[in-house]
Amino acid sequence: MADDQTALDRDGEALIARPPATIAGLLEVRGLGLVRLPHLDGVALDLVVDLVAPSAVERLPEASALELLGLTLRHLLLAPFEASAAAKVRLAMRASTRDIMPP
Repeated sequence: MADDQTALDRDGEALIARPPATIAGLLEVRGLGLVRLPHLDGVALDLVVDLVAPSAVERLPEASALELLGLTLRHLLLAPFEASAAAKVRLAMRASTRDIMPP
């Protein structure tokens, strides 16, 4: 996951997301400050999540996509401060692989 800055590069039919070197491995946790965590230098991007006000999130939204560097990616609007926000992102990722139920 990345929020403030993400470098994007196209590699064939994949969009690769990388953190800027200055913030790689750092996560800002409200109330705790910056926390250093293990990270990957580049991953294939599958889902774009825009954090929006709760009023902008439809109860039953149509499937949404956006184009970045000539590739179409799934797109989700999410209210970031809802308790279920992280679970919704995980579920959206599983839905992309049809792996809704854990083994």
